[in-house]
Amino acid sequence: MSERATVLADRFAAANAQLMQLLTDATDAQLTHIVPEEGWSVLMVAHHVALSYRVAGSWVRHAAAGEAVPTTRAQIDAGNAHMAEDATPLTRASVLAELRDNGARAEDMIRGFSDDQLATAAVMMPAEGREMTAEQVIKHILLHHIKEHTPHLRPHVVRDAAH
Repeated sequence: MSERATVLADRFAAANAQLMQLLTDATDAQLTHIVPEEGWSVLMVAHHVALSYRVAGSWVRHAAAGEAVPTTRAQIDAGNAHMAEDATPLTRASVLAELRDNGARAEDMIRGFSDDQLATAAVMMPAEGREMTAEQVIKHILLHHIKEHTPHLRPHVVRDAAH
């Protein structure tokens, strides 16, 4: 097992755990707050992040194999719009399960990479066609995505003294 992969997997697991803790700590009312930066509820943003573990995880696997990722920004935007329009009701339990399950799969995938796989690069259309290594995809897409969205949720999930 690669030491670099272990460090990356630990960072991912910690970021996912922080997001899960935010959802666990939130009141039911806080979960429905609309996050202005996102235009979605707290639950929808967390659901979006959980789904991204599968999508970005596939990109990492492709990069580690030296395979181009053809997904375009327009396709990502369309997928996000479809997700937001999906009528499937979200619950705290369902989103926590997605974060737990998708997060565990992503963490295991990261832990399994060798240094050579982490250093393998591929063309990434989601990154405007730039070539990125698997390690860069983990850091700058998978991890960044969690760190981009989680701070937007924190102000809406602050526990008051009554809780």
